[in-house]
Amino acid sequence: GQLHDLVVKLRKRGKRIWVLGASTRGHTILQAAGLSHEQIEGASDKNPDKWGKTIPGLGIPIVSPGEALQARPDYFLVLPWSYLRELRETYRLYLKAGGRFVVPLPEVTICAS
Repeated sequence: GQLHDLVVKLRKRGKRIWVLGASTRGHTILQAAGLSHEQIEGASDKNPDKWGKTIPGLGIPIVSPGEALQARPDYFLVLPWSYLRELRETYRLYLKAGGRFVVPLPEVTICAS
């Protein structure tokens, strides 16, 4: 699909991609798009109970938001897309420094600041 193709294209260009949010809904998006640890380096989640674990069946390690930002990914795939407005504010420095969001729904888009 479109999301899988975009992520694969970005990876071929040497871009590092992480996900924001390791929820059940996000897991479903990753599975539907055929994405795993092969394409996605890591996942950021606010819930400390998830840190040090992986997204089930996909092998994507879950870390704190701070640790994810320290990894300096080129792109964050925003799985909780319904919170995009708030996430843009929370990650404004990341976006201002050149980071980008990939938003999977309602249509796949890349956004900055």
